[in-house]
Amino acid sequence: MTNTPGASDIGISHSTLVSCLGRGRTPHVTALRDGTSGLREDHHLDLPFSCFLGEVDDLTALCFPVELSAYDNRANRLALAALESDGFFQAALATRENWGATRCGIVVGTSTAGVEMLERVYRARNDDAPMPESYSMRHHDSQQAVAAFLQDYLDFQGPSYSISTACSSSAKALVDAYQLIEAGLC
Repeated sequence: MTNTPGASDIGISHSTLVSCLGRGRTPHVTALRDGTSGLREDHHLDLPFSCFLGEVDDLTALCFPVELSAYDNRANRLALAALESDGFFQAALATRENWGATRCGIVVGTSTAGVEMLERVYRARNDDAPMPESYSMRHHDSQQAVAAFLQDYLDFQGPSYSISTACSSSAKALVDAYQLIEAGLC
């Protein structure tokens, strides 16, 4: 018997989500059942027209790990909020304990990763000035930044990468994760 599961043995054992509706499965189910929207009028963009956003609140209140402070941005705080929801962090640690760090991988679906920080840096700098020393493309805005943060945070040592295929990113990430497991790499 091998440690490589067959296709019929592969399934989702734990899940969570974070959105403008809340953190974790319960507030999402409640909002869907009640027909509640998380969209609200945006007031921090300086636009000459009304705009509505779905924004996750209170990300700055999260205790971001000091040893990973180079990764501190909104995208990685969203990932941290997900880890802290529905026991997901504990489930990830149990998986690492069960299979070993080298068999645990990260596949993230994203469309823009941490582009919000890059936009702020561009707005604040002089056209002739170099990027500020506090800015790190690797930690903040590369498509790999969230996957790298999660890999470092969880001490997973298997394959780790991000997929950016617009609206299909999350579906493609699930397919890739399935294929990594089916191939016996994770």
